[in-house]
Amino acid sequence: MKALGITKKLDKLGRFVIPIEIRDRLGLNDEDSKVELFFNIEDETLVMKKYERGCEYCGEMKDNIEYKGKKICESCVEELTNELFDKKQS
Repeated sequence: MKALGITKKLDKLGRFVIPIEIRDRLGLNDEDSKVELFFNIEDETLVMKKYERGCEYCGEMKDNIEYKGKKICESCVEELTNELFDKKQS
């Protein structure tokens, strides 16, 4: 992890502005952008990363395709294809 040397003051609600350079780099430029927060209790660090949805069915994060605004992984596509094929055969 690289230290940026940027300090931000929190407002009364605990909010701060993420610098535009960081938002651009992470692709956090629209109102639907989400971030995940991870807190390490041992060393009291807070890590923020861009939120990426996984497969709508199993949550898998790799080998996803997007279909009609939903992500689905290759193994779930294969399962659904097999189920549809089996259903047509009956």
